[in-house]
Amino acid sequence: MVEKLSEGIGRKFIWAEISFLALWWSSDATDKDKAIFTNLVKSGKIEIVTGGWVMNDEANSHWLAIIKQLTTGHQWLIDNIGYVPKNAWSIDPFGYSSSQPYLLKLAGLENSVIQRVHYRVKKELASNKQLEFHWRQLWDGIGKTDMFTHMMPFYSYDVPHSCGPDPAICCQFDFKRLPGNGVTCPWGKAPRKIFEKNVEERARTILDQWRKKAQLYRTNVLMFPLGDDFRYDRANEWDNQYQNYEILIDFINNNDAWNAEVQFGTLEDYFKAVHAEVKASDFPVLSGDFFTYADRNQHYWSGYYTSRPFYKNMDRVLLAYVRAAEIISSQATSSGAVSQMMSLQLRDRVEQARRALALFQHHDGVTGTSRDEVREDYAKKMLTAIKYSQSAIQQAAYYLLNQPLIVDQAQDDIYFDVDDIWRVHDEIPTRITIALDVVSPSRRIVLYNALAFKRHEIFTVLVSSPHVEVFDPEGNPMMAQISPVVTGDKRLAFAANKYQLSFPVTLDPLALTVYTVSLRDSTRLNKYTSYSHVRVYNADYWTVDLPKMFPIEQPAARLMEDITVQAGNSTRVVATMDGLIKAIVSPQGATMPVHMDFSQYDSQRGKDNNSGAYLFIPTGPATDYKASAFPEIVVTEGIYKATMYAALNSPKAADIILAVSIVGK
Repeated sequence: MVEKLSEGIGRKFIWAEISFLALWWSSDATDKDKAIFTNLVKSGKIEIVTGGWVMNDEANSHWLAIIKQLTTGHQWLIDNIGYVPKNAWSIDPFGYSSSQPYLLKLAGLENSVIQRVHYRVKKELASNKQLEFHWRQLWDGIGKTDMFTHMMPFYSYDVPHSCGPDPAICCQFDFKRLPGNGVTCPWGKAPRKIFEKNVEERARTILDQWRKKAQLYRTNVLMFPLGDDFRYDRANEWDNQYQNYEILIDFINNNDAWNAEVQFGTLEDYFKAVHAEVKASDFPVLSGDFFTYADRNQHYWSGYYTSRPFYKNMDRVLLAYVRAAEIISSQATSSGAVSQMMSLQLRDRVEQARRALALFQHHDGVTGTSRDEVREDYAKKMLTAIKYSQSAIQQAAYYLLNQPLIVDQAQDDIYFDVDDIWRVHDEIPTRITIALDVVSPSRRIVLYNALAFKRHEIFTVLVSSPHVEVFDPEGNPMMAQISPVVTGDKRLAFAANKYQLSFPVTLDPLALTVYTVSLRDSTRLNKYTSYSHVRVYNADYWTVDLPKMFPIEQPAARLMEDITVQAGNSTRVVATMDGLIKAIVSPQGATMPVHMDFSQYDSQRGKDNNSGAYLFIPTGPATDYKASAFPEIVVTEGIYKATMYAALNSPKAADIILAVSIVGK
């Protein structure tokens, strides 16, 4: 790129995703390469479009994660090139959220290009020359949030579907597909090298496609993107594309009778020309989003809303960790609680975690649509990022609490155990069971509130003994609830030597709060500890082996009526005999009916109609999930927390372990 753009006259290029640019910059680029690239950007021969770390998904990504990936890319550009993008390029996400242009507008971007919109929506907009519009937020009555948007009109963003309405003709002008380059045109007509004898015929042919495409827009300015996936990675492609188009451009521009002027350009060049020709008020205003995307037939791209849900959840966990790590690290640094060296270590770990989060916002990352080896790479990066964030949080917390300095400290020193253990990238994390015994009879629990408001919550940890008591930050004993831990994947059971300890906590904004859990004498009365009431249904064959302080009901008869679940005097949940929620009753007696069930779809298995990571194409309407009668149900009720567990089993479908918790005040 740095070599080929300097050849010829008027060559230009756009670059979107900063993660790849940063990788080249740090691993392969020489100082000379960096200087040439920077000059190409500042001279306008290269335009950085959007400037995000990736081209993010817009359906699954959290708005805060979108902002983080955008600011991560923009910060890199400012630090390394001194550049701020003005135009957005989002051609591959599978549908578009109205939140994206709003965030881009706030980031200072002025125009955008989108592509993957339902084909019937495109057809409607094209028929009215409305493919360019002001994208406005629904609440905006004056246009303050308007993002000028160009929608590509055809099936794809590749060359065959970009120069005009006939892909068989357009493909002949993708010179990457010249014979011998390993890529062909599926319509049977290969591109031909442009030379003096065929330039007029070839120029007439492509100009005809351009004129037809131009009829779909309101201006005489036309954009023809010349690229595709996995392109411009070989020198001969740069030569084939630019050299052949340079001949076509020279011929067209020197033929005044054709009344056309062609040039290589960037988005900035295109939008500048559009706005110079037609005033802004002549373009329509559109509000709303572009979901759900379909590219043809009934191929609705909603499968990716739920593909690989484990990693979608991992993404949200990482987002929370990165945000907390950013805030507490900055607090530790600004307060002088850590040394300059530690401050730099915290900064670097948080930055690496932020970049991993940003990377996963890619439209083939959080969507769950990447190849398996790519999915594994994403997952391992997120696992490392979670551990980096946890490390930064616990080390910053240690020094903010004015703990003693650690001699010869290392980055991987453990200051506090974080109660969220991620061992491998493809397993559900586990929680710590706080072991209390005569050797270690007391443990401190440090809670960090990363939010900017005070929180009052019921907090739950796992402990090894039911004989415990809790002390508040001032050292006063406080009420707490002990409940048995219910486990199982198909059948329910009580975990041995493991209990839930629940108690109310009050956390000031952006602050650390310390509570203490201590082992107590089991023979001594304790008015501050309350034990859950336990009910076991449809499991008279169980031998319930719980400490005697837990009141237990275990009816021998099968459950034939509704049951209620309540924590203290809080909201009651009414459940059916099958363990499904039927109603919610407020403390004041107001009843809200609820219908809860599970449904399942079967997917089509046709030659061209397969459901998968991208598409959701069921064989028909959903069918009810039929679980076996009389499921095992366990209810634990206490002063602060109540939970109903139900083991829904179906030999012909899935096994579902349902847990519904109610938390009191």
